[in-house]
Amino acid sequence: MATKKKSVKKKLTREEFKLLLSGMSNKDLTTRLLHGKSPKDQRNRLKILDFIDIYADDDHKENIILADGLDKAFLGLAYRDGEHGAQVAVYGIFSCIHQLQLDNKWSWDEAEEYFNFNTRWAYVGEYTPMFIEEMVR
Repeated sequence: MATKKKSVKKKLTREEFKLLLSGMSNKDLTTRLLHGKSPKDQRNRLKILDFIDIYADDDHKENIILADGLDKAFLGLAYRDGEHGAQVAVYGIFSCIHQLQLDNKWSWDEAEEYFNFNTRWAYVGEYTPMFIEEMVR
């Protein structure tokens, strides 16, 4: 009888987290991170980059950090701490957890635990993305 492999969760190092939340303004980094991704994932990321190019303020455009692997949960941009704060990427929490669940074949609880521990409450500077409760329809 075959035994079922259980995924091992580990706390991400700061470097691993920085790779997870890589700033995508640098074209070389964008190319590196898109290498090996499906054409659909590449199109999703490029749509987000186009959105940022159009709607982000010039002062913030190069500093916006995107969460790698969570492009389908991207909602838009917002200002942290009002008009004079940093402009950051915004993601829907439900969509992030759902995406992790689908991509990794995890239960909802496993995906939620991973998301909360490794992404949601992590802080990598003033341009750390925001994660908001979204109304699911």
